[in-house]
Amino acid sequence: MVARAEMPQERNLQEMCAAAGTDPLGALRQATIRALTQFANDRRARDVFEVVFLRCEYTAELAPVQRRQYASRLDCYAQIERAMRLAVRQGQLPPHVSPRLAARGLYAYVGGLIRDFLEAPKEINCARDAPHLVDFFLDGLKHAPRYGRTGQPTIAGRRKPPARTTPARKTPARRRASAVPA
Repeated sequence: MVARAEMPQERNLQEMCAAAGTDPLGALRQATIRALTQFANDRRARDVFEVVFLRCEYTAELAPVQRRQYASRLDCYAQIERAMRLAVRQGQLPPHVSPRLAARGLYAYVGGLIRDFLEAPKEINCARDAPHLVDFFLDGLKHAPRYGRTGQPTIAGRRKPPARTTPARKTPARRRASAVPA
């Protein structure tokens, strides 16, 4: 049963790749919305993935299932990354956005939504809210801050802090022997 089940994004990402040429972010958006909506409306898929994500203990006999999931994840990463790279090239995303990290972020975000939906289906309505949920993520990428060497966001146009006027001490000052109590 699990071996035959298709991850919700697999079919949609294949279609997305074919349509990504002129509007890669739009094609990725539609594929992600379609995957979430189809998942929400397909009881069989939800049952299978509830077992896979929430109830399955992976033993040696399930190694082929784990390998399939891993291969599927790598393929999804590659397809999403390709779309993100095109979106950066075409100016749909800022040039400092890492297509690799954006792809992994979207994959993790969608996986988290699916897991949350499986655990508490009444708390999230993937069928109704998919467009908004996907737009939250993609809009975040469109407005992502640029990160500097420290890993902290930098603000465009912000001045650098003023240079130090006194050199920093490299070694602590030695105490005088008379200042140390006996």
